[in-house]
Amino acid sequence: MAIIHESAYVAPGAFIFGDVTVGEDASIWPGASLRGDMGRVVVGRGSSVQDGCTMHIQPGDTVEVGDLVTIGHGVVLHGCSVGDFSLVGMNATVLDGAKIGKRCLVAAGSLVRPGTVIPDGSFVVGNPATIKEGRTPDMSLHYMGAIIYIAMAHMYREGAESFPIEELSRRAEILKLKYPFA
Repeated sequence: MAIIHESAYVAPGAFIFGDVTVGEDASIWPGASLRGDMGRVVVGRGSSVQDGCTMHIQPGDTVEVGDLVTIGHGVVLHGCSVGDFSLVGMNATVLDGAKIGKRCLVAAGSLVRPGTVIPDGSFVVGNPATIKEGRTPDMSLHYMGAIIYIAMAHMYREGAESFPIEELSRRAEILKLKYPFA
């Protein structure tokens, strides 16, 4: 049975089933499918799982998304883990047993093969995904994106249908105190 924190936002049209835990201030957007029917799916605090994502596992495995992680539109995560403050770009695929470290950037459209281990602070790109040596991602911009998604989720939950930049900025400043970039 799914456990969804009271402050989390689950959009209409998202599908959550089975052993799924959605953390504080996390957001699950339209068309996302989180299936904990064969194992466990965990989404950490303040993380966003954007439109059209799929999370699934082999029997007994786990998909684990850390805190303040952005899972871009159309991403597939299958039996893998993604560390805190990381971003997985749109339409990327991360397969069974892969481990993405903290503060990593997986470029849009990349394929991370089964069992691949990506060290903290890495930038990976391609099919198959490889680490771009000497290219350390500046995660401060992606951190702000994660904070903005928390603010938008709060506003959606309150019934907003548009997001004036002034209000998003005000809320983001408050949220940065709760979720410092560490």
